[in-house]
Amino acid sequence: EGFTLVVYCCHPFTLNLRHRIQKAGRQGLRMNTSASESDETFRGLVESAVEGFFIHRDFKPLFANQACADIFGYDSPEDVLALEKVLVFWAPNEQDRLKGYAATRKRGGDAPTKYEVEARRRDGSTIWVITTARRIMWQGEYATQSTVVDITEQKKLEAKVRESETRLAGIIANTGDGIISVDQYGKIRIFNPAAEAMFGYQADEIVGRDVAILMPEAERPDHKAYLD
Repeated sequence: EGFTLVVYCCHPFTLNLRHRIQKAGRQGLRMNTSASESDETFRGLVESAVEGFFIHRDFKPLFANQACADIFGYDSPEDVLALEKVLVFWAPNEQDRLKGYAATRKRGGDAPTKYEVEARRRDGSTIWVITTARRIMWQGEYATQSTVVDITEQKKLEAKVRESETRLAGIIANTGDGIISVDQYGKIRIFNPAAEAMFGYQADEIVGRDVAILMPEAERPDHKAYLD
């Protein structure tokens, strides 16, 4: 659940913020406001956001907020805007994938709008982010607006959980004690090799069946009542 909360970046605040950005952009175009006025309107909407926001056109940065600079290890949004291309945000092995998404999006095709990406901070260290990308109008021309959320700690936690699960699976598989795990409905979920030897069933033929099958018929009703 913790992972879901962190990576869920389209929360009501963000959706409302995007609506306000779109509305402000439309109003700015109708009123023929200058590029600097449009920038200031957008900046006022996103400067306090905890998510990183940046806008680029063909990967040339046009706008970035402080959260974006922080996530990628830059001192300020100005440092981000000084970049030749925001492709440097992404690990080399990710760049072709993101170029492909951008090309598809530019053609009006169906490209993913939310995905995990391996990224690089300014100092070369690796982080993981969830990013969203969408086409918008920026100063009268199409551009891409991206949102980024750092999920590095969550990825590390996932790796630790997988490692623990692998280690536990190894212990269960190699112990000499029979281990059987059932769910709240009494269905067998784990049946290790020692249990196979004890009961004469293979795991693939008994996992998913009621554990009562392992008991004498006379005791099965009592066991079902116990689970209930």
